[in-house]
Amino acid sequence: MKKLDKIAVDSWSAGMFDGFPQAFSGAKFINGQQIMLGARVVKTWDEIQCLKMAHLMTMSGVQAGLEAMRPGMKECEVRAEIFHAFDHFGSEGAQTTNCIVCSGGGTVPYRRFTSDKIIDYGDLVIIDMGASFNGYYGDMTRVYVAGKGAKPSKRQVELHTAAYSALKRAEKAIKPGGQPTIRRKPAGPNTSWGAFGTWFGRRRVEGPFIGSPSPAAKAAARNSSRAWSFRSNLITGKSA
Repeated sequence: MKKLDKIAVDSWSAGMFDGFPQAFSGAKFINGQQIMLGARVVKTWDEIQCLKMAHLMTMSGVQAGLEAMRPGMKECEVRAEIFHAFDHFGSEGAQTTNCIVCSGGGTVPYRRFTSDKIIDYGDLVIIDMGASFNGYYGDMTRVYVAGKGAKPSKRQVELHTAAYSALKRAEKAIKPGGQPTIRRKPAGPNTSWGAFGTWFGRRRVEGPFIGSPSPAAKAAARNSSRAWSFRSNLITGKSA
């Protein structure tokens, strides 16, 4: 076998750290992760079909959680119903080990983990999770008001409307040839995107990210074969 002078590694482990230098004596190991991440920015037709299937599984799980959710249930019980639906439809797992169902005071500020809190009538309930199909992830976040006949408060309606409007303004700005760095402006001054407006694929969050000036982001903007996951975080000093 020809001796290799340089080897790019995109994923590293303790075993590789010990074994690779022995197997490839004298080779220089460099970071290959950015090469792989750059290649994953633009999706093939097959990858897009996998993403669509993962999204359908995700929607089915979230719907199952919504239909099961009622005052008196624990957040973790609602999550269990969602995971049951994921398993039923053949999901390989979920985007994180702790897919999120949080309610009441856990929504503002966003707690971002599921607890054994009992959901109360009129609570806002966030369901935030994604199923996995063939290694590709879906991603969906929705907010509901718990309880039959429960109505959101005026303040809750205002916050929801502001977030929804920000998403719609960002959607209108998406087009081949556009740059991710412009997305913040259409969304509005009180909206925080960060890693919450991203492409996604084989990871829960996959670059390039909104606001990213990287060469990969600029290259991807010229191609229409991308998958977007938008979430709008409103910056507010008042509780909902």
